Amino acid sequence: MIYSIFVPTRDSSRWISIFLSAYRDLGIEPLYVVDERSCDGTADILEAQGARVVTFLPSGDFVEAGLIEFGSFAAATPWVLRMDDDEFPSLALLHAIPDLIKKTRNAAFDIPRLELFRRGGEIYQSRARGRLHGGTKLPSLQRRLYRPGALTFHQRIHSSGFEGPPFCGIMRSDQYFIHLDRLIRSPRERVAKMHSQLKSGYPAYQLADEYLPELFSLEHHAAIKPDLREVRRILEALPDPDETMPEFSDKIVSAMRDAARKYGDQQFECLRTVDADFIIRLSHWIPPFMLTRVAELLCTIGIKGPGSRLWNFAACLKEARAWE
Repeated sequence: MIYSIFVPTRDSSRWISIFLSAYRDLGIEPLYVVDERSCDGTADILEAQGARVVTFLPSGDFVEAGLIEFGSFAAATPWVLRMDDDEFPSLALLHAIPDLIKKTRNAAFDIPRLELFRRGGEIYQSRARGRLHGGTKLPSLQRRLYRPGALTFHQRIHSSGFEGPPFCGIMRSDQYFIHLDRLIRSPRERVAKMHSQLKSGYPAYQLADEYLPELFSLEHHAAIKPDLREVRRILEALPDPDETMPEFSDKIVSAMRDAARKYGDQQFECLRTVDADFIIRLSHWIPPFMLTRVAELLCTIGIKGPGSRLWNFAACLKEARAWE
């Protein structure tokens, strides 16, 4: 195989079988890398269903603490697509990967991620500032498709888990994956995760609208109802979490909202509007550091409109990756 999917997981017994079944419906057998600190029988459930399972003990309480590097090489394929245990790829993404990685000179690809949450029984996608998505905007990009042998791994929280690389393409806006954390974990579980990250020194309040979308208005999220028909079976099978919100003081809620808005504004300045999908497709074949050279050439020969847009896109892309 030229690529495989691997899934790092811990304490996911409530939903892991649902995702495994969905992968198998598509003819896919992911490799599950189970955190050895998992204590709810996740590994036993996977092994009982004949899944590909290995275990690993990370050096910290987050997936980047060695799990990504271990799983990337344990997959034993030239390319890997890493999906968390609460994420699932779109059909368009899966269909695009095989041909793309046979031809590309890139070592990795950024993939749009749709952040989903529930409000009043309806499922919405958050497009809050910094997590924009769509055919004419730079989406919320996650570096998940890559060649492990071409990379240097690190253990920085909330990152891809590896350095660079300078050669990196971008998948189209329809080639995305969904994030279901807010649909399967209770607010109390998500708050516990925030507190764990705060203890590790990560400023988790800046992602409060991602962890606790319930505290923010639909207007803040610029929320839309996405077309989720292809994952309908997953959504219908998901267990209903306890939606009881922990009690927060007005001061804490205000601090979280302010931090999230500030972070979103910073991200928005980096992730400006992209003029057209053709620029994203161009990145499949031209490394981002060469985009500015192509832009200069276009301007030099008199094609100033596309040239200036391409220049701005390359500058924003470089700036955005500095926030990783």
